[in-house]
Amino acid sequence: MRWWHFLVFLVVLVVSALAFAPMQVFAPQKPGIMTYEGVNGSIWSARFTQLRLGPFPVGQGQWRLSPIDLVQGRLVGDLGLSGGAVEGKGRILANRRGDRRIAAQSLTLTGLPLGQAGLLPGKTAVTDLDITFQKGQCTIAKGQFNSDVFTQNRSLLGGFGPALSGQARCAGDAAEIPLAGREGETGVAILITLRANGAAQWRASVEGAKPEVVIALAAAGFRPDQGSGALTVSGDMTWLPF
Repeated sequence: MRWWHFLVFLVVLVVSALAFAPMQVFAPQKPGIMTYEGVNGSIWSARFTQLRLGPFPVGQGQWRLSPIDLVQGRLVGDLGLSGGAVEGKGRILANRRGDRRIAAQSLTLTGLPLGQAGLLPGKTAVTDLDITFQKGQCTIAKGQFNSDVFTQNRSLLGGFGPALSGQARCAGDAAEIPLAGREGETGVAILITLRANGAAQWRASVEGAKPEVVIALAAAGFRPDQGSGALTVSGDMTWLPF
């Protein structure tokens, strides 16, 4: 037996093991990051039920993996989400060099995690999304974000509720998603920072709020910032489960 015979046998053995292994082996549940009630299929094609990504109950998830990319050392999969707080189709890429990519033509998120209020009702539409990291550095950050979450919660915010919008951008080694809106003298700014390792931070601030709005935001966990005087709230989250 020549050495390359053994190499071919080893490759076939590894590919066969991957093909028949259940998806649970490759998608372990991580409370607070990714959980699900059930999953059927293998790493090549799988269906998740009662899927939850971070604070978002998704419902169903369809997963398909590219065999050609896997042989080249890259994980590239198409993910479809439906029946819950996240609707749409996208593509995810990852490898051991720290490259990460998430791309989607259209996504809709129902609810926005903000302070102690849980998921605030409303929708955030994402179009032409492409966030790419190469060797841990942000190289591409595109995508338009439009949200009516504050508008939908106008009655809870003392009559205050501007629409929010913004475009993704690279900022050093991170990707940023800024959302902003203004109504009269009161302005809202939300900044979400994504990193190549899957970690993320968010910060929301409101400036020039009327007394009734200040009371409503305080109940949601906003606190005065000593430097700017704006009401702020912030937190950590995970934007990729791997």
